[in-house]
Amino acid sequence: MLYVEIWGLDGNGDPAVSGTIGWDGRQYVLNPPDSVQLQNVLASPVHVPGSPKTVLSSDPEEFLHCLELQYHGSYMWASPAKHTDAQPA
Repeated sequence: MLYVEIWGLDGNGDPAVSGTIGWDGRQYVLNPPDSVQLQNVLASPVHVPGSPKTVLSSDPEEFLHCLELQYHGSYMWASPAKHTDAQPA
């Protein structure tokens, strides 16, 4: 499974993992599945650095790889895309 961790600030203002967005080869897997923040990330186009192109979630590999470059702000970050044999926690 290819996945990305989405980070935000917790109640104390410290960075914490908000959840993960993964691609299992057939569909996206959100953890937690009912996270509005993760659903909003998945519903938004992602900009490709150095290009006027945007990537939609219909291209999972490129979408997940570009999330890290889009979400690197002061309130939300994305980890580099990672591969695992199991579903991330």
